[in-house]
Amino acid sequence: MNPIPILHWTKRFAIGHADLDAEHRHLVELINRIGFAIKVEPEQLPDLLEALHQLAAAHILHENAIMLEISSGTHEHCRMLMAPLMKKIVIRMFVRHAIEHDAMRDALNAIISGPVDQLCDGLKSWFIKHARSGDAELRALFHAAA
Repeated sequence: MNPIPILHWTKRFAIGHADLDAEHRHLVELINRIGFAIKVEPEQLPDLLEALHQLAAAHILHENAIMLEISSGTHEHCRMLMAPLMKKIVIRMFVRHAIEHDAMRDALNAIISGPVDQLCDGLKSWFIKHARSGDAELRALFHAAA
């Protein structure tokens, strides 16, 4: 039995940063493995949820570090964008993004702690919200710098 994946990776999830995009792909893979485990290998679920939790935490730290590099003008791909006004805008964006990451962590914890029958839909919504909305500003920066 090979259940239908919860999520399919698309270019819409890419933000234009190879490492962050690879982490996004890995999050999608783990979410799909969790969906499979719920139906076929429930004994794998605790380990997969822990792996997802750890990957999400590392991803958030990585995004925050990149946002800090961008806002300080030290990120190699975004130096040219850092005129004084742009720097103020990026710093505000970074603060908002960091706050959103706190909410993202809380939402993931609530989904993982919730009922198993709501896990797949919750994880799918959580990832899509992050990749499409939460990272929209980062995507715009990386595309402008490309």
